Amino acid sequence: MLRQNSCIEDSDYDLNKFIQARDFRMPGAVVDANVYRRSTKVQALLEKLGNEFDVVTVEFQEPFEPTYQYLDRLMGSQFLQKAIPTIDVWVGIRGGSTIDTAEGLAALFHNQGRQYGIINYRACAH
Repeated sequence: MLRQNSCIEDSDYDLNKFIQARDFRMPGAVVDANVYRRSTKVQALLEKLGNEFDVVTVEFQEPFEPTYQYLDRLMGSQFLQKAIPTIDVWVGIRGGSTIDTAEGLAALFHNQGRQYGIINYRACAH
């Protein structure tokens, strides 16, 4: 079962406390690359997260919504293949596409990268 929580950027929400309270140990973060470069708030958030955890960060820089093919490419990358056994929570920072990507990765990581036959995210029979 996958759980989802949302928060508003300008709240007093403490992401590190949220992760610690749920006994997560290895967060992955998907962040909009343009926002990351321009927002000191987002940079500070990721820096604070990195001070507490060994966070894996994916910078979303595509001009489109994440597709199944995009998620497949991410999952097949050596970068994420090494992280599959360790990441136990995904965080999407800023924007619908980054959040959609984080949700897709969470589903695939939850099933240890075996999307075919275990998770039917294409809504078709296998």
